[in-house]
Amino acid sequence: MPFSFEAAFGSGYMVFKHRYGSILGAVVVFILVMIGASLVGMVLNRAFDLHPNPGEVTIPDALISIFFTNVFAVGIYLYAIQLHRGESPRMCTLFAGFGRYWALVGVGALLWLIFGAIAFAVLIVAGLSGSFLMFSIGSGSGFGPGAALGVVIGVCVALFFFVRLGFVAILCADPRQRLGVSASFSTSWRVTGPDFWQLLALVIVLAIILVVSLALLTLPFIFVGVPLCCLIYTAAYELIMTNGQTASA
Repeated sequence: MPFSFEAAFGSGYMVFKHRYGSILGAVVVFILVMIGASLVGMVLNRAFDLHPNPGEVTIPDALISIFFTNVFAVGIYLYAIQLHRGESPRMCTLFAGFGRYWALVGVGALLWLIFGAIAFAVLIVAGLSGSFLMFSIGSGSGFGPGAALGVVIGVCVALFFFVRLGFVAILCADPRQRLGVSASFSTSWRVTGPDFWQLLALVIVLAIILVVSLALLTLPFIFVGVPLCCLIYTAAYELIMTNGQTASA
């Protein structure tokens, strides 16, 4: 089946309906572990007398993300992929990323650098745009529109790279691929190119589902939002990779 927005949604929903208990159990364990990692980060921040503002990332937060969270997080995708393949994954699949530990650490570090560079560029664009508008209109009110312009540009660029590099960690850890760091990046970039706009639409819709389910309190987020979105996204991966391998053959 060729990849399309509708095919990914349909395939993900079918697995969600028929293997709901399995994916829900995995999501609950996944969320509990992620909460534990977050608590460790809070303890380290307190130990080093760090008091980050909401949304601010400290050095302990970044290190936990690179050396644990990015490695562990791929496990929920591997679990969902096995469900798509008709397998019966065990709960230990959630920790399968640690079998590719240093490769995934390298992937996480590079992704941090890429998206950190995007955030830094957004600050520069916002500042330059604000300065330009301020001098153009002859008042100090240019920084508001300038910041808004910088944020819009930053979001667009971040979405572009998120879609094109969205399969990097999965390609590195998937037992059928097990690519190296550079090969994971290049393959994700290559396979997502032809279907970029449909993947972008899929990512945006999945983000809306997650936000809406979270806004409806925690239970819909855990019981519907995360399992469904995980299965739909991995359905897209399976469809794209299957078609890519068929075309190569």
